[in-house]
Amino acid sequence: MRTNLLAAMIAVSLFGAATAAHADPDPRTKHSSKRHVVKKKAAAPVATESVAPTAASDRAEIDTLKAQLAAMQEKLANLEERTDAQSEVNTQQAKTNEDVAKSSAKTDKLEKLVNDTSVTGAVFADLTSQAIKDHGIKKAGTNGFGFDVKRAYIGVNHKFNDTYSANITTDFQYSSAVGATELYIKKAYVQGKYSDALTVRLGAADMPWVPYAESNYGYRYVENTLADRLKTGTSSDWGLHVFGTFNNSMFNYAVSAVNGGGYKNPSRSKGVDLEARVGVTPIEGLNIAIGGYHGKLGKEAYPSNTPAEHSANRLDGLVSYGNSRFRIGGEYFAANNWNRVLLGAAVPPSTVGGYGLPVYAPTVPSNLKTYVGDRARGWSLFGNVNFTDKVSLFGRYDQADVSRWLDPGLKDKYYNVGVDYVLAKGVKVAAVYKHEDIKDGQKTDAKADEFGVFTEIKW
Repeated sequence: MRTNLLAAMIAVSLFGAATAAHADPDPRTKHSSKRHVVKKKAAAPVATESVAPTAASDRAEIDTLKAQLAAMQEKLANLEERTDAQSEVNTQQAKTNEDVAKSSAKTDKLEKLVNDTSVTGAVFADLTSQAIKDHGIKKAGTNGFGFDVKRAYIGVNHKFNDTYSANITTDFQYSSAVGATELYIKKAYVQGKYSDALTVRLGAADMPWVPYAESNYGYRYVENTLADRLKTGTSSDWGLHVFGTFNNSMFNYAVSAVNGGGYKNPSRSKGVDLEARVGVTPIEGLNIAIGGYHGKLGKEAYPSNTPAEHSANRLDGLVSYGNSRFRIGGEYFAANNWNRVLLGAAVPPSTVGGYGLPVYAPTVPSNLKTYVGDRARGWSLFGNVNFTDKVSLFGRYDQADVSRWLDPGLKDKYYNVGVDYVLAKGVKVAAVYKHEDIKDGQKTDAKADEFGVFTEIKW
């Protein structure tokens, strides 16, 4: 519409200019011509002959102006088409830019999610031959060759910002001995790291002692550490966990207030259990730590028909030193009433150790009432020598008094020796021999031997 109006205005202007150019500019000239006609009438035919060429010339000029006007109208029409086309291009470009912006925003969110989320994992597996004997007789269903996935952990970690994050880790195991698989939530917590000295976790998370001992031992995929192997400690539980380091990591601590039943049992209890650890690294490679536990192990439910007579207590200690060539260390524990929290018969545990070696109740003196407690203690020595950055020789020896009050002669002995090889980053294989036996000089006499290939896969 604006273009047509502009064309009309230009046409009017051109036509007006043309008319003005051919009109007589001076009125006096007109009167003079009339007087000349009156006086010399014989010249009239000459004047008539001069008008015809002028009219023809005017028409020719008007036709030229019309042609110019048509050409200009065509140019304006073309300009209008290009303007409309450019307007459509601009509109489409604006829409494209908006779509790109939305897509970029989604991509940025996805990129942030990927960058702030990581997936970790660990698999402990073995292919071995084992023999479990009770008084020299092989125990049915637990002997021969078998492939076991002792543990398979998949962890998802998400970082909300520099302070807050979250983790969930599953725990899977399969044992050919029992022919069953199990899946648990080992960790599920929200974390706030306010400084190196103060990190808080709420949920199921690492306990202060067992994971710390595992980090010093270094061969968890071959065997649990001392307290964990003898079932006087657990690696994770549900509750509130606080830990940190001071003075460039020279000092460390960890405290947990938990349900007490372990990560496999998140049920409520009447009170909370406490576990704590303090440690020091006076020189590089040397770690010294002490720890302790107190509580009812989640067995004091409310209300309960079976009251908790005792509290379970445990004292821990660990010293280790290592460098790129070797590591050596030792762990100690002393536990009270770990299997005697509830009232019951005055007997020691029915099984002991990682192989579940059977324990037979000894003859208990009649003066021991049902509320009598029990004690256990043990120590472990471990070490490894690194021949190269890929090949190591390692070994370990444990000894424990399992029931010092109820069955004083009951002792557990365990050792392993092996050679491991690093196939690739995060992948280890080891040829290992393991032996455990438990005796009390009375009714209990059981042992286990195992030899095979153990592997650890981490990412």
